[in-house]
Amino acid sequence: MFTTMGVSSVICMDLHNDSLRGFWDNGVPVDHLQPVPVAAAWFYEEVGVEDLCVVAPHEGQVARASDFRKRLQKLSGVDVPMAFVSKSRSHHGTREGEYEPILVGEVKGKTVIIVDDIISSGNTMLKVNELLHDAGCSKSYGYATHGLFSSPTVLKEFSESSMEYVLVTNTVYHKKGSLPEKVKQLSVAPLVAEAVARTVGKRSVSGILNEEDE
Repeated sequence: MFTTMGVSSVICMDLHNDSLRGFWDNGVPVDHLQPVPVAAAWFYEEVGVEDLCVVAPHEGQVARASDFRKRLQKLSGVDVPMAFVSKSRSHHGTREGEYEPILVGEVKGKTVIIVDDIISSGNTMLKVNELLHDAGCSKSYGYATHGLFSSPTVLKEFSESSMEYVLVTNTVYHKKGSLPEKVKQLSVAPLVAEAVARTVGKRSVSGILNEEDE
């Protein structure tokens, strides 16, 4: 439908599944922007890397969290450890068929950053946050590209959580003043503007924030 309307190129921001790019007709270039480098720079400046550990909330986010970790290491020049939460079928303590979250990695005494792509109901990040504090982490932060926050209750739960704050980008509009103090927004407007300028100028978009480019 979009190609029929004359769309000649597409710019996306952190798709939930990269394979979605394949739904566009052949010949239509699809540029997939990733704001992880910008978010990593935020945390490097605001939190630092001392006693820091990056955490993937489930197996599906390990690659994203790993990229986040690599960006922090590139900025700081020091090694940053990583952990992740695995969901395995429990044989004790829960009903049959339920999954039990298992933390893989050491977070005791660490400042942790939970890295995800979307916050909707908030259940995943909030439950992982509890798991990390039970495991002895000293402070916790969250990051997700898309802050949907499906209901006001979700925002309330984050406000009352033990997290220092959660950072989301402004890919999802929220009325000014509607987000609580513990939810901060990072603008990706400069990233999108640069991608549009490069597209119009027929220059490569893939090099934006590419860690290989110096």
